Amino acid sequence: MASSYSELTKQLNDVTMEQVRSLLSQLSNVSELQSYNQNGQGNFPYWLITGPQNSFNSLTYNWIDQVIEFNAEDGAYQSTSNTMVGQLATVVYPKLSYALDKTDLDKLQTTQTVTAAQGNQLVTQYTQNVAAIPADTPNNLNYVAGQILTWGPAGEKITLKDLKNSFDLVELLPNMPAGGSAILPSFTTWLDAASSTLSLQNAVSFGNAYISYLKSSVKKPNDATDILTLNPTDPQAEPVKQSKWTVTPNSNALLNSLKNQGKKVALSITASNSSSTTTELSVNGSAAGSFGPSWLTFGAGGGSSYNVHSANSSQASAKIEISYPGVTSVTSLPMAAQLSGASAEGWMDQTVLTQANTNGTTIPPSESGYIFQPALPPATKLGKNGNFGYLNTVIISNQPTIKITYEGGDSSTYKSVFEEHSDWSVSLLGIFTIAKASQSYYKAVVEDSASGSGFTVTITPDGTEFSVPDSQKRANVIAGAATWPGDAS
Repeated sequence: MASSYSELTKQLNDVTMEQVRSLLSQLSNVSELQSYNQNGQGNFPYWLITGPQNSFNSLTYNWIDQVIEFNAEDGAYQSTSNTMVGQLATVVYPKLSYALDKTDLDKLQTTQTVTAAQGNQLVTQYTQNVAAIPADTPNNLNYVAGQILTWGPAGEKITLKDLKNSFDLVELLPNMPAGGSAILPSFTTWLDAASSTLSLQNAVSFGNAYISYLKSSVKKPNDATDILTLNPTDPQAEPVKQSKWTVTPNSNALLNSLKNQGKKVALSITASNSSSTTTELSVNGSAAGSFGPSWLTFGAGGGSSYNVHSANSSQASAKIEISYPGVTSVTSLPMAAQLSGASAEGWMDQTVLTQANTNGTTIPPSESGYIFQPALPPATKLGKNGNFGYLNTVIISNQPTIKITYEGGDSSTYKSVFEEHSDWSVSLLGIFTIAKASQSYYKAVVEDSASGSGFTVTITPDGTEFSVPDSQKRANVIAGAATWPGDAS
């Protein structure tokens, strides 16, 4: 039984999620779904393409690009004030570094020492047995290695890797000059030592090059990684290039699914023994506890405020039914980053961020790879259920309907409120706020019971949400499944 508003909110969320999971059991991430706490109904812009430029809707882009966190008290996800691309560009990626662990670092230092000694030996052997090195040569070892590569077959280009993998250097070097065979033992020893050094140095070089790419991918996306976005409130403006997110299904499919009245979830809250200070609540038949009447409030124009008691001072029991029709799943994914040779695309690399989050800031790290050096701000938590995630799946619905049935009492207050004011709102524990003056479109009907005892208040979408431009249509958000970039488990 709930003993606080936070526990009551969690109970409501849990009941809702049980129905959502049952309804959408075919989803692969259904077990990861959690309720989503929002600041107001109707906040997901589901019309994806907009404007004569056929660009991605910037309202949708800004919504899916939000950084979310997990509110443990409510058992729900909620938005932060940050954007994922923005935080990667200014906070996270700039802190990435690549470092070798102690074993690899010791190996590199030892190998470098051995390589240097073997390199000096090779240079000496070359000058003694093959030829003098020109006086203006900037790097004697590089010169010798380059000369050896010219000893290969005429018209063919060979590499040090080819020589390292060869079983017969003499055969691979048919143009070797007199005295060349005398330096092959020193050359082989140096090549063996150098190959180990190059392997480690290449890892560091690639790691740092990849970090540079990740930084640029979120600061200035290229043609392979960007998406053109356009604000539907200014369709004549030039589209803006932003890092690409992919959202499915398309706008028409989403609209059709939202209109499916059969796919719905519902909450039933019973308020009994109401007074000016307390109300006994139960949620879908399970006792929820005793609470003050402010769990459900109504706000009207001029600053007037009512709750379930003040709007019906008879203290009659009430049943509140909240129905979310047209439950629909939406997938939103960032473009995965990869760097292979000269080819690069995408901007989100969860593997890199997970490795850096695991390694932390210690140098040398416990495992060769990516680290955060310098450290991330202490407030940034990349781990699971932290405060740096994004919703890979969003569960939306058509605007909910609220029905309040009183067993007795006087309906005059409600009738007065809804007749005199067009600017009014309904708030349930901060889980949602339905406000006609904001992004939602609602009407209310008050009907007295035919028996003469009690009345019903029904708050429904007034239909005008479908008269706004397609590009500005919004849906209610119920739940979501999160990805935590710092946790690839």
